[in-house]
Amino acid sequence: MLSLRHCRNLRSTRGLSLLELLAVMLTMLILSALVLPGMRGLISSGNLRGSARALIAQMDLARQTADARNVRVAVRIYQDTTKATDANGHFPYRLIALVIPASASSTGNDQFLAAPMGLPGDVIVDSNVQYSSLLNPALGATGLQPVAATELASAPLRVRGLSYIQFTFLANGTVDLDPAQSWYLTLVNQTAAPSPSTNTPAANFATLILDPQTSHTRSYEP
Repeated sequence: MLSLRHCRNLRSTRGLSLLELLAVMLTMLILSALVLPGMRGLISSGNLRGSARALIAQMDLARQTADARNVRVAVRIYQDTTKATDANGHFPYRLIALVIPASASSTGNDQFLAAPMGLPGDVIVDSNVQYSSLLNPALGATGLQPVAATELASAPLRVRGLSYIQFTFLANGTVDLDPAQSWYLTLVNQTAAPSPSTNTPAANFATLILDPQTSHTRSYEP
């Protein structure tokens, strides 16, 4: 049998272990509170960089397909009506598809090269045309402007009936946009995008710059 002294020592040891456990848990909570905001920032930055590279890859594919198949290949950027509106009051532009238009397709219908792609996380295209001129159908000479349209009922379900902006890669290695204008898209994290009243870009962004004469795209990531 345990002596009274042993019982007292046992109770003291158990009490000390509990205090140590509570101290460890408190330390973990404090560290989590300090680390998690930074982790969220790293994830957001990673999503922006990944989105920029994915969009450049899509535009490269459009250019290469136009050249290899001697057809026009349209890049369509859709508004996602399943998401909350952005700081400019628009449904966010975040769905992308590459399409051979019906007028250029051998089937007589729009031909989607792949399923429409959504940008990861909360990344969207900034709908402020000051930062995304490719969303501005009023910019450029007549016939050399982005096209605003609504997707057909025969399109893939994900984009069916959605509004989109379109520009097209041509078989001659150019894009059907006014070469006298600057053409770009800016990607931001929707939850971190500033109010349009500030008239300043988001603190964290990635801008894609499209050269309509060479049809090449490059990125700027501060």
